[in-house]
Amino acid sequence: MKTLLPTDPTHFSVILIGTGLVESILAAALSKAGYTVLHLDQSNTYGDDYASLTLAELVQLPTEHHLDIPSQQLLDQAMKQSSQFSISLSPSILPAIGPGIEVMKRSRVAVYLQFALLGKVAVWEEQEQEGGGGGCLKGIPMSKADIFNDKTMSLVEKRRVSKLLLAAAGSASAEESGENDGFGIEDPERTTFLEYLTAPKYKFSLSERLASTISHALCLTTSSEDLALPTLTRLRTTLHSTGIYGPSPFLVGHYGGIGDLIGGFSRVCAVWGGGQILGRALGEIRREVKVGVRAGVGAGGAGEEGGAAKGTHNEDETALGIPIYLDGPDEPADVFTADSIVCSPSHFSVLVPSTSPSSEEEQVAEGVEGVLILTSPIPFPRSGEEDEEGKETTSTDLLVFPPKMFREELGTMTVLQTGTETGSCPKGYYVVYISAPLLSPSSIATISATNLLKPYITSLLSLFPASASPLLLSSTRLRRTPPSPPSILPPNFKPVPLLQSRGESSSLISKVDEASLVAEELFWEIVGGKEKAREDGVEFFPKEDNGTSEDD
Repeated sequence: MKTLLPTDPTHFSVILIGTGLVESILAAALSKAGYTVLHLDQSNTYGDDYASLTLAELVQLPTEHHLDIPSQQLLDQAMKQSSQFSISLSPSILPAIGPGIEVMKRSRVAVYLQFALLGKVAVWEEQEQEGGGGGCLKGIPMSKADIFNDKTMSLVEKRRVSKLLLAAAGSASAEESGENDGFGIEDPERTTFLEYLTAPKYKFSLSERLASTISHALCLTTSSEDLALPTLTRLRTTLHSTGIYGPSPFLVGHYGGIGDLIGGFSRVCAVWGGGQILGRALGEIRREVKVGVRAGVGAGGAGEEGGAAKGTHNEDETALGIPIYLDGPDEPADVFTADSIVCSPSHFSVLVPSTSPSSEEEQVAEGVEGVLILTSPIPFPRSGEEDEEGKETTSTDLLVFPPKMFREELGTMTVLQTGTETGSCPKGYYVVYISAPLLSPSSIATISATNLLKPYITSLLSLFPASASPLLLSSTRLRRTPPSPPSILPPNFKPVPLLQSRGESSSLISKVDEASLVAEELFWEIVGGKEKAREDGVEFFPKEDNGTSEDD
């Protein structure tokens, strides 16, 4: 039986392919602004590379995710609660101020979401132990009070660190200062953050050990070569975020974080009439197509003349078509057309097969990542936040391994632990995300994520008593560099650009803000430019009617 009827709409203002974070924000913004939107993804689940998974879905991931299961019996027991796990393919923590939070408020997606505060932050320190090397976790001071209560710093060091944080927390951002640095950096294109912290001319003169701790654990620099200016700008955001919603500057999203956030934007898109088709194969993009039945705007859509959809055409552009196999891969495809098409890098090889690598040797890895499911939390340094029985009240914490700690190939490794308070797992389990960039991208045929991550996982497990066996499973994989966008395509085909922090340790705290900015840039490009669009009353999630307050 034919799924699509002759009267069904097949032409839209914009078709978005891939349901990642940028595409979902953009789809919601366009739909709310009165453009007809169709959102496509070959996957059955929403979220693309940012999806949240159940435990069963994590175990069933493709073979590029290497699984280690110490006890099948314990895993089978956990599988009975599989649906209570929300495991993110792209974990993140969010600064309390910035473009990401602003877009959530203006779009009213914030009303769908819940967040927990990040708890403790610690750095791994090597420690000589009887019978061989070892390590321990050292808590990182996140406030002025923490600094002066820290017993590992001298009074002179405390004063210097306080001076640094005061300078970094200046009232204007580096870009707004009107200077080429805003922080007194003599050569912002060459001066590294470590040099800025240690060189006498910058008046902080921190020890190399303390500078390294601040650089990697507090600022999430990838390596000792990270420049001072972007790092200080990131530190300024962190400092300004402190106290907005609590003592921590960072929020951790419930139910897998970004996956739940994408679900919120999906709801906004649907409320304003946006359509979605998931789990259907797509074909190669078509340039010379006949425009079909035009879709009208949905409920509340601000379309032109009684519900007609806004178009995004320029006179020199023609509609583009996407074949969708609604009735199965063996049946003829239905071609949906649009004035503009936005495509995620995850689908480049589908729409334009020439962008697909022909062999493993051509595929490059830019990082490694893994998920650990534990039955006990990583024993972080105690924070004093305890319940009546003396137990820690939160288990949402961040651990940082400095670059090259165990493998020369790896930059700063982040270890984000979440527990039941974030809705990521049922009681008695903990989800731990580990991630590190490769300092030099490598062919996936020459490296192994499991081998690269093994010493770090072993070190984490060494923190537990020898009699304990907290590891339920580990899933490790190489993070592959997405293909480059096609070089020759019509101007109304818009590839989603890669986020600037991709491949860096700071991506953990930057990706939501960056995705929000990229989505807004694409929005203005699609609607014909900010100045012209605003003359026509078009806005990217207009501020005046969001109905939210700073406390929402």
